[in-house]
Amino acid sequence: MIPERIEALFRFIDYLGSKKAEYIEKWIPLCNYLHGLDAQRSILNPRKNYIEKQKYDVLQKEITEKFQPIHQEVYFPFLNKLKELKIWSGDDV
Repeated sequence: MIPERIEALFRFIDYLGSKKAEYIEKWIPLCNYLHGLDAQRSILNPRKNYIEKQKYDVLQKEITEKFQPIHQEVYFPFLNKLKELKIWSGDDV
């Protein structure tokens, strides 16, 4: 007899397995691209001069726009599945 919480973890692992191809093909490349943008952004010093501030703002806007689908298509479904399986209550701990 497997405890219910352990079964829920196995169901969550199955859920992740069913989404693995999508994550690898679609979302990981986008995350890598965003990581590159973040590296470019971190080099800039927007308080140094106006040109760097403009470049920083352009990068920030692109990061924000491209991060939104990750939030909607990966983060929220991930958390909702955790709540559905009662693995996580939704509290910030």
